[in-house]
Amino acid sequence: MQSGDNVTLGGRDRGPPACSACFLSPVTSPWQHPDRAVARARSVLITGATSGFGEAAATRLAASGAHVIVHGRTRRRAEAAAARIRARSHEARVDVVAADLSDRLAIDALAAEVRTRFPALDVLVHNAAVVPRRREATREGLELQFAVNHLAPMLLTARLLSALRARPGARIVVVASQVERDGHIDFADLQSQRRYDPYAAYRQSKLANVLFTRALARRIPGCCPTVNCLHPGIAGTRVLNALVGRPDWMQRWTAYREPTADTQAEPLVRLVLDPALDAVSGAYFRELEQRPPSDRSMDDVTGERLWAVSNSLLGLPSDWADST
Repeated sequence: MQSGDNVTLGGRDRGPPACSACFLSPVTSPWQHPDRAVARARSVLITGATSGFGEAAATRLAASGAHVIVHGRTRRRAEAAAARIRARSHEARVDVVAADLSDRLAIDALAAEVRTRFPALDVLVHNAAVVPRRREATREGLELQFAVNHLAPMLLTARLLSALRARPGARIVVVASQVERDGHIDFADLQSQRRYDPYAAYRQSKLANVLFTRALARRIPGCCPTVNCLHPGIAGTRVLNALVGRPDWMQRWTAYREPTADTQAEPLVRLVLDPALDAVSGAYFRELEQRPPSDRSMDDVTGERLWAVSNSLLGLPSDWADST
């Protein structure tokens, strides 16, 4: 199935993507940082912004003038990251929030706090991810990677979508990975109860990120907010180190040879700020360039099935993005 095909599930014709040209016409214009006034007008929430790509992007965005809301699993870690950001940019506008994204009640509380404290939210960046080496479950019995990497972005988006829709030019950015091309949505064992392979579970969650991006974009008319995802590049982040199981000594050794998260944060900064992307939605970016995702990511029938199953797991109505 091609990206512009109609999608029918449960007798309902989804039609072509709301911004079908955005799915099919790659953005090829060179990326240049916009005027500082553009960044200053942005209020950006980044989940998992206490290390790696998240913190690096938050640092760059704050230095550009954007108001950055740093999310961490604990307030202590979020405050520590905010202090590092302020140390690098003394005029940085940084606030912090904290929540355990494996806990649905905590996500609900996070969304309520954001709506109250930051009603003018312009950009929601889903960056947080986990890669436990052994299978872990949430209090609801969900496999941790599937819950944090996929379901948490979906639930947080559902809770904040009405606020984002009220902001002209609002954006949702999902940090995926190029490993989505090797992913497989195992509907018979979504929670990896029969067999847990951390890398396979990670690939599944990253494929789910791209499928979610496209499914949500199909439901939002007028590209407000836009919804895009990206593979930011390879860097020696905590997620990568956990994924490949590097011991501490190897992490120190490879730190001198791999790109750092700081140098690889530019693609995420672009998706937050670039005016050329104002009308681009449902797209996949590999670093700074818009690229077609894998064939599996463009399987919209699988995407609609995952949408339905995920909503059921979260207790969300299937039309939450349509009716908000």
